Amino acid sequence: FDARYPLILGGINVGEGYTGAEAHSDEKALSVAISNERDMCYVKLRVKRHRWKRGVLKSHDAVFASLGWRRFQVTPVYCMDDEGGVARSRFLKYTPEFLHCSAVIWAPRISAGA
Repeated sequence: FDARYPLILGGINVGEGYTGAEAHSDEKALSVAISNERDMCYVKLRVKRHRWKRGVLKSHDAVFASLGWRRFQVTPVYCMDDEGGVARSRFLKYTPEFLHCSAVIWAPRISAGA
């Protein structure tokens, strides 16, 4: 597994998001999906361990992420922002038990609030 090239497990159906004559074109749907997957970047997420999850989450362990219709495997790096007005993040080996933290993953570019 290479975090720079996540395993894409989802896809779009033919006609999903299209209208008219483009609804029946497999090639156009595939080309849109492929062009979106080429636009990769680092994504910073705010996460918290779910109460039903036993144990803690560890940095660099593979997890599945779902962003919109995309589902893929990523290896997150957990961090917390330092206090005191300095724009830097502190690496976390494990997620805090009851607090939110940030996770940085290599994923397709997404719009805020998507």
